[in-house]
Amino acid sequence: MAEHDPQAVGRPESLSRDESDALARRRRARNRALFLVLLGLVALFYALTMSRLSEIGDPQQWSRPGAIAPSR
Repeated sequence: MAEHDPQAVGRPESLSRDESDALARRRRARNRALFLVLLGLVALFYALTMSRLSEIGDPQQWSRPGAIAPSR
């Protein structure tokens, strides 16, 4: 019997039912982990953006060089 090569891509028909199920479970686990990493990055970028926007303050108070000041 040939030595198992984890990098080899086997044809689906050459896998047993148990091997196919195990492969699908591993794929789902990787997909879930990737989803959580991406979701974490989205949350991080959102939090950073909100933090930066809260530092800016009221847009009506911003200085606009060369523009006419808004009337109040």
